[in-house]
Amino acid sequence: MPSPLEPSVVGCRFDSPQGMCVMTLLMVLRQYRGPRTKADVIDAIKLEGWFDLLPEDLRRYPQGNSNEPRWVTLVCWARNLCADHGLISRDQRDAWESTTEGKNQAVKISQHFRENIADLRKCWWWKPEKKRELNPGYTPSSGDALRPPYVYEDSIPIFRRSVRGREGNRASDERLAKLLAEYRNPNTTVERRDRLREVLELSFPEGP
Repeated sequence: MPSPLEPSVVGCRFDSPQGMCVMTLLMVLRQYRGPRTKADVIDAIKLEGWFDLLPEDLRRYPQGNSNEPRWVTLVCWARNLCADHGLISRDQRDAWESTTEGKNQAVKISQHFRENIADLRKCWWWKPEKKRELNPGYTPSSGDALRPPYVYEDSIPIFRRSVRGREGNRASDERLAKLLAEYRNPNTTVERRDRLREVLELSFPEGP
């Protein structure tokens, strides 16, 4: 399935977290004439209900200097990426505005989803309502991609030695991987997740 974002343009997959941030940003900015502040754009993304956010999305990056939610940080990185490729202007400070090429790219993105050239089911971070806006024929199904276990690098867990057992125990590692995947599945109940936390004895930089 072709991607609506050519790697030569932005250098990221359309179904990656960064790719979805890029597409969201371009489609939101396309609505405006003239620049908007960062706060305006972030508020618009929230009000329009693009992302299906979980608690881990709302924590900050531990290595960052900002207290902003990490999903906002990803959007800011997407803005810089777009600016590097001439899709967003850098003429003014705190002025987020699409260039002509950026608006054209937003049209292309919308067209590819509407015409099923790109598969909306792969965009696991977008809410079903937004997917339906992009393609009225979209219906949530078991074919929709699930949120991956690790969206942020600092969310990768560290197994305690007592749980991992001997070094190189492949069977043990595979079992732990399955349990961890269940733990990270958004459909896992809170009660089951609490039990898995105890079994895995996970240690996270900022909690799971």
